[in-house]
Amino acid sequence: MRPFHALTRTGQLRRLRQLAIAALPSFGLGMRRLQLASGSFNAIYRLDADDGQRYAVRVHRAGYRTREMVEAEAVFLQAVARDGRVEVPAPVFAGDGMFTALVAYPGVGERLVSVIRWLPGAPIAERKRVPAIERFGAAIATLHDVGSALGGDATAGLPLADTLFYDGPVGLLGHAAVRECPEPHVHDVLERGMERAEAVYSHYVRSGREAIPVHGDLHLYNAQRHRSGRVGVLDFDDSVRCWPEIDLGISYFYVAAIHPTDEGEPCWAALRRGYEQVAEWPVEQTTLQDLAIARQLSILNSLLKFDPSTLDIEPTAYVAKAAQRIEHWLGS
Repeated sequence: MRPFHALTRTGQLRRLRQLAIAALPSFGLGMRRLQLASGSFNAIYRLDADDGQRYAVRVHRAGYRTREMVEAEAVFLQAVARDGRVEVPAPVFAGDGMFTALVAYPGVGERLVSVIRWLPGAPIAERKRVPAIERFGAAIATLHDVGSALGGDATAGLPLADTLFYDGPVGLLGHAAVRECPEPHVHDVLERGMERAEAVYSHYVRSGREAIPVHGDLHLYNAQRHRSGRVGVLDFDDSVRCWPEIDLGISYFYVAAIHPTDEGEPCWAALRRGYEQVAEWPVEQTTLQDLAIARQLSILNSLLKFDPSTLDIEPTAYVAKAAQRIEHWLGS
């Protein structure tokens, strides 16, 4: 059997599908059909089960999250579900009462697997209708409200995002992908970006406010618009404990900062209007720029931690793209 790292990404996802099938009995589920839904980071499969229901089976990327972290994600999900204002996928628990199962499969090794109910609808990113984006903004404010009420202690297993590289630095400035990037001034741009990003994180740490559970990856592909018009939120696997402003900075990065002005700004304005229907807007525009830099650096740091064979982009190419964005934001 070929080693996992020697497989193409397609081959890896086929093998991970077999591991997902092996995990189903732990959750009391039988399979009618199991199809790949997403393989860009974690491997997520859509399960049509023999009970007539549909589920998402997530095989977690090796080395990304501990079991304690994923179990704390379920605590946050359950709190949002109990609140009832935002539709989220319900977690499915294994026979031992845990949200995760640790499953081994030949040629893969051990992986964490978790299951949630399938959230129907289509990503609002596909059509970008203003009413749906406004509802998404309202949902973000509601998630912050639920997280504040729940508090950080109840989700202590989630990572505390109180520094730029809270998930472990890779030595970004000295990394081979940075050294080998042919674009000029990359090292200098990344270094200046890190200074700006670390300063904004330090500001929130010094504020003395409690870090609360937040989604941590709120972009338009993680919001589902149902035919009824309601908007649900999915993909809580980047949940962390931090401050709402940082969570909004992550959304700003995806919704506005990396898109052309005539596309990103109207979407961001709609998101803000929706947020302000529920809560006071908490962050200044200049701070959002710095938080966008922080998000880009965080993504780059995380990407460089993983085996390139499991990624959809060549690391040196992504270094160049990230540096180009950061240089733009530093000058704006």
